[in-house]
Amino acid sequence: MSNSSSNTTIDSNSNATIDFLIGAGLEGLVEAIVIIGIGLLALVFFKWPVVWSDLKKIIKEWDQVSKDVHTIKVFLQTKYPEVALFQSKSPLALTESGQNIASTIGADTIADAYMEQVAISREMNPYEIQVTCFDFAEKSLISKLDAKTKTKIETEAFERGLEVENILKIIAIVIRDKFLSQRGYVPTQIDEHDPHK
Repeated sequence: MSNSSSNTTIDSNSNATIDFLIGAGLEGLVEAIVIIGIGLLALVFFKWPVVWSDLKKIIKEWDQVSKDVHTIKVFLQTKYPEVALFQSKSPLALTESGQNIASTIGADTIADAYMEQVAISREMNPYEIQVTCFDFAEKSLISKLDAKTKTKIETEAFERGLEVENILKIIAIVIRDKFLSQRGYVPTQIDEHDPHK
């Protein structure tokens, strides 16, 4: 009997201790949450002006960086005008400026007139077509042009501060795109056949 009552006493003492520890743990947790909450509120109210000031500085500096990048871009386009003609992605494509030049010189008509002289075979993949068109434009086209077309290209290059080779590259892209279209390809397929990638 004494064992039973001592077990009951131990059990009730254990339960009381566990209840106390759980209560103390929950109280501690609640206190910690309250303290963290007060700390965050204090940070918001007392530090917000500092945080806002820093944020405004970052935004202002970012605006300046954006202006600097634009200035550098304009400088590069002035110093290296060919940069503005072609998109900086693969495969090579014309920018709006490149398309304007293509329109001005009649690149579409030039391409139609000289496509038959480009050595493109049926077996060529899109990458090989591009390489062949560029080789033709860089090495052969200028000597094949009639005097009027050649003068138009040279005048356009001179007025824009470009090399004639840049204008010929525009024509090469137009010729390439025509050949690709005839064979059911699109320019994005060029990279799939590029052995260097």
